[in-house]
Amino acid sequence: MKRLKILVCCTFGAGSSMILKANLDKIFRKMEQDVDIEVTDIGSVSGRKADLVFTSKSLVQQVTENIGDACIKVIPIKDYFDFAGIEISIKAYLDEVKEK
Repeated sequence: MKRLKILVCCTFGAGSSMILKANLDKIFRKMEQDVDIEVTDIGSVSGRKADLVFTSKSLVQQVTENIGDACIKVIPIKDYFDFAGIEISIKAYLDEVKEK
């Protein structure tokens, strides 16, 4: 599988997104999945190229609006420390991609 380009988005790109990025790094490493993860704020997500955007459930609408027509999957995360739940979301995306 190709190297995934991932954005982690929060309001300012400096707080919760850094925590989520660190946790995603651990999860993807455990899954032996090759990824490139960058942190961004809501305003800067527009025009960026990526396969996935991880963000909090409360920011999904804003992130989706800022992405616009770009074909980027937005994955909402309820609990940034729910490693099992995050891994399930990742596996669901990878399965979805394999089917295409």
